[in-house]
Amino acid sequence: MIRVLAICKSNIFLNGIKSTLLSSGIEMVSMCNDSSEGVTCYKKIKPHIVIADANWTNKIYAIPGTKLIQQLIAYDPAAKIIIATNIYEPDVVEEMKQLKIRGYFYRSMNNILSEIVNCIRDVYEGKECFAD
Repeated sequence: MIRVLAICKSNIFLNGIKSTLLSSGIEMVSMCNDSSEGVTCYKKIKPHIVIADANWTNKIYAIPGTKLIQQLIAYDPAAKIIIATNIYEPDVVEEMKQLKIRGYFYRSMNNILSEIVNCIRDVYEGKECFAD
């Protein structure tokens, strides 16, 4: 079973896909709603994959998205991180690729459930998965 940690501002989307993931051999082992908890959760859980929101720029979040990714990679250079967002943002994708993320999807994609499952599997197997 592939173990996934989600670091996401809202659990609504994640709770909506949880059963599909589980039936596909992917377990959502934890969901952190605050970027500042993300690294702590990662260290405690040691997941195979991290799915994280692309943008944590609002002042209410202690750690911006880029800093969260940098901290995860600094702790574990082999971390397999997939970024999720609501819309396709090419500039964000390029910035995150420079930080060594392994995948990117946006929630409004066609066939989102199968796309997420395929992306998680690809990244788990060492491939990259970047949606257009």
